[in-house]
Amino acid sequence: MPTKQSEIYDRSIELAGFIEHKYLLMLEDIVAQEAEILSKPVKTQKDLLLLIGFKAIKKHIAEELGIDYHEDEYVDDLLDEIEALTNIVEPVESEA
Repeated sequence: MPTKQSEIYDRSIELAGFIEHKYLLMLEDIVAQEAEILSKPVKTQKDLLLLIGFKAIKKHIAEELGIDYHEDEYVDDLLDEIEALTNIVEPVESEA
């Protein structure tokens, strides 16, 4: 029986390593997409929402990996930009 327990333990360690590797690959992809959006001279409302989503995903991944993550102030800045953008854009009237 100890052999079966050690096999299960070894497999769980292997799976944990695989999950961490997947999280790191996701994080790498998110950072690349984030950099692409941040390099744009003018960001759309969609870009700003994507940036907020990326921050949320990065925070979740960091929590899963046991890493401290503090970018909440940056998210507040993005929300302010979105609010400013929505105040500029005039609503389109529907034809009834």
